[in-house]
Amino acid sequence: MKTTMVPSPITLDTTPELSTVEKLICAFARHLPAGAAFEFSLPGCPVRRAGEGAVKFRVTLHNKKAVEALKSLDEMRVGQAYLFGDLSIDGDLIAAFDVRNIFTDRHPLSFLWSIYGQKLFRGQVASDARWIQEHYDSEPDFYLTFLDKKARCYSHAYFASDDESLESAVQRKLNTAMEACALQPGSRVLDIGAGWGAFTEHAGMRGVHVTDYLQRIRAVRKGSDRKGFVALPRDS
Repeated sequence: MKTTMVPSPITLDTTPELSTVEKLICAFARHLPAGAAFEFSLPGCPVRRAGEGAVKFRVTLHNKKAVEALKSLDEMRVGQAYLFGDLSIDGDLIAAFDVRNIFTDRHPLSFLWSIYGQKLFRGQVASDARWIQEHYDSEPDFYLTFLDKKARCYSHAYFASDDESLESAVQRKLNTAMEACALQPGSRVLDIGAGWGAFTEHAGMRGVHVTDYLQRIRAVRKGSDRKGFVALPRDS
């Protein structure tokens, strides 16, 4: 995960008069490791410091939406504030995750609706069909914003170090899967739920005969057949 350095030092307001929200944020420091601290600033307010030790990151709340999200202690609202640019984090993003334990993620009405309500009012089959269509009808460019660029692999990667690239970690995961299954040239594999064909292509280019049942794999075959990729037809 790419992180940035904490911006150049800004004059910190060290006066003891803290607002209620600032006191709340200062309490987050209790969840940091010993010797770690962070900086934060509310809209129109000076930069404050929370914790003792080296500053790991800085949280900037740009508007009222960000303040309300943080006051709610709702992990989803805080995450949305970050995604929409109402809140920004500079520095070590991994260190910032240490304060996550103070947030909650309880949404009983949303949970009940998603698990029981839609099934009751729409029917399970209709709901599944709608969700599947929403997922697979999305433009490929959307998924390529966060998938690795080489294999387009949907599932997790297997990292050997914090600074390893996503592409390298995905290749390690695919190689690990082949080793765990003891696959050799000529082996036969049934790949159910092949996504965009990350494993199908990876194994096929190494002589493994792969059968898949997803139409999206056709896009992979068009580019992979020229490389010796082997994919069995559906009736194999």
